Amino acid sequence: MCGCRKRTVLWKEERGSLLIMLLLFSSVMMILGAALLSNSLQERIIAQNYLYKLKAHYLAEAGVELALTFLEEEPEHFWQLNFDEPLYPDNGVEEEYYVLQWLEPGCPGGNEEYYTLISRGICRRSMSGVEAQAEIRALLSLNVTTGKGDEPEEEVEGEEEDGGEEECEKQTQVLLIGLSGM
Repeated sequence: MCGCRKRTVLWKEERGSLLIMLLLFSSVMMILGAALLSNSLQERIIAQNYLYKLKAHYLAEAGVELALTFLEEEPEHFWQLNFDEPLYPDNGVEEEYYVLQWLEPGCPGGNEEYYTLISRGICRRSMSGVEAQAEIRALLSLNVTTGKGDEPEEEVEGEEEDGGEEECEKQTQVLLIGLSGM
């Protein structure tokens, strides 16, 4: 007898086992790829929503700045503002706007001592159905003075009053007490 071993072929009896391993490996890779793609899409949606939230916040801030500018520089124009309608920024995109609300001291939802200016910024995307809102409250102390000068005029003897009209000027001083964003 010969002491030689008989030569054996690896995988001779197991035809197709390599195909099964390849199919298992490819299915694991496909599941892993689908999970990563889903995670990536969720991250993209979260980033877009955060962007809309930031836009809404800055729209609300722009509303406060506009109202404070009008109140300080052109108070007559401020009091003529219609606070029920939304105001659109310069670009005119109807999906981005802010709404102002003016509350007197002691009004429900306002402050007991100060005037409250509420600005709501809204960024809406009709294509995706996403809407982001931000609210900023400004507490204001107003000091409205009329007349020119605080001191009474002294009459000089020998001069008569000419009965002329007094020159009046209305001034509004705005003191911003605080801002709070929601």
